[in-house]
Amino acid sequence: MEGKSFIPVDEHLSIEYYDDGDVYDLLQNIGDKDVSKALLEVPYPYTISDAIAFINHTVHQRKDFGINVNWCIRQDGLVIGGIGRQVKYGIKSHKDEVGYWLGKDYWGQGIMTKVLSVFCDFLHDEQNLHRIEAPIYTWNEASGRVLEKCRFEREGLFRHAYLKDGKWVDAYMYARVYG
Repeated sequence: MEGKSFIPVDEHLSIEYYDDGDVYDLLQNIGDKDVSKALLEVPYPYTISDAIAFINHTVHQRKDFGINVNWCIRQDGLVIGGIGRQVKYGIKSHKDEVGYWLGKDYWGQGIMTKVLSVFCDFLHDEQNLHRIEAPIYTWNEASGRVLEKCRFEREGLFRHAYLKDGKWVDAYMYARVYG
């Protein structure tokens, strides 16, 4: 049931499994304060131990679920970001939540729009998701633009949806529905 381990995006970009050799790239990109502030469960500062633990976690999830749920985004072989599904409603549900991040050096280049579009189609075509949800912090306008370019619609506001760094944060819920 495991399925694909490589999803091509374009001649330079791909979505792949993490491996032990990705620790440094992961640390360099997700370890940036501006990147981590938009992510709920990513500590700052991000350490080598955090990177190793996350990569091991992705392997355990793959074994537990029978499919990969957390993927790295590679550009010419280097890890520049990540994307995944949360398995929020169970592995066999028709819907799930996605999350993603991109290293700061790669912002504003259209990379995440390409990657998210391909990833959503993969989730629909290969994993039978009909509804894909994506909550974002209300201040994260760039992420909202990415979602809208990928045919997500903003459905509502969730006040005090998350506790981040000891403060309540509001979030918008976006969703893409197939069919």
